[in-house]
Amino acid sequence: RQRGPGFRQAFTTSLTLIWSFRLGTFLFFRFLERKSDFRFIQARMKHGYHMFAWTSQGMWCFIQGLPVLLLNLVEKSQGNSADAPLGRIDRLGWMIFFVGLVMESIADKQKLAFQRRYPNRENRPFIQDGLWSLSRHPNYCGESLVHLGLYFSSFMAYETTQHHLIALVGVFFSPIFLMQTSLPWIEHLTDKKYGESEKYWDYKLSTSAYLTLPRRPKFI
Repeated sequence: RQRGPGFRQAFTTSLTLIWSFRLGTFLFFRFLERKSDFRFIQARMKHGYHMFAWTSQGMWCFIQGLPVLLLNLVEKSQGNSADAPLGRIDRLGWMIFFVGLVMESIADKQKLAFQRRYPNRENRPFIQDGLWSLSRHPNYCGESLVHLGLYFSSFMAYETTQHHLIALVGVFFSPIFLMQTSLPWIEHLTDKKYGESEKYWDYKLSTSAYLTLPRRPKFI
């Protein structure tokens, strides 16, 4: 007989909602403060890119949600894997999730505070404070950790190799998609703006583009 969702399903889904609410409210209030977003202004000028931007975001949300979607599709019945006892893998997943959530939240807050300090976009220096001194895109790194944590939090409920492979598509889709779309474009704009600054190139060549790591020594 089917029963309601178990703790693993309910808790992991709640983690997803927490992350979604945090990011959604941040983006909403940031938009209210800015009144516009230059990326979407440019996108509206090109119909093909405009369609790609919105459809790819919808696809992105669906694919990234695969680990949790699969978890909730597992029938919670007697003897099913959804009833597997909570263990180290679950706790590992929760830890990775909260590390990623805190990292993404701090990175977003630091960048917003930096932009408020320099409201003139044309004369704004490049950010290299806080987490941004350890990664050129620490918010992206934090988001990837969030989804990796959700995968481990769902791990014990998956019954087949196919379940794991499908869920891993969601885990790896985010960094691959970001590194092939948003990240190169942002890097191109940043290089174009600060490309004549030696200080900027020292920062770029010694700081990881994606992972949050200590800066590389200049001789490496």
